[in-house]
Amino acid sequence: MEPKYKVENPGKLSSWEKIAKIEIQKWLNDPAYQQEVCDTTMGGEMMGPFTKFLYHFACMCECGWGVMVDFNERSQKVFLTDHYYKWMHKLRDQILSAHEAINAGRTVFAKRPDIIAPVTDKPLSPP
Repeated sequence: MEPKYKVENPGKLSSWEKIAKIEIQKWLNDPAYQQEVCDTTMGGEMMGPFTKFLYHFACMCECGWGVMVDFNERSQKVFLTDHYYKWMHKLRDQILSAHEAINAGRTVFAKRPDIIAPVTDKPLSPP
């Protein structure tokens, strides 16, 4: 499968932030996309739906080993890197917090206004 996304500096997670936020937003707002990802990613592996999304997103990005995923020689398995796993959960939590604040009618003052995702008429549910 040819990677869908490429960035100038693929070895830095911060280079992927804008794309990651768009994809996380799609994941949170589109139940059909969630189902598709869960049905087609890491079949036979026991993991949560957002973890499957993390593997799915990593496959769509052109980056080297060790950035988002790595390979364990001993177990012969691919795994998510700890820094990628934590970073993506942090981005998801920022987006969910912004949506909760907006849905609660509060004004959001953020140091980084780019974390506030567009408001949709679909309610967000935690993954």
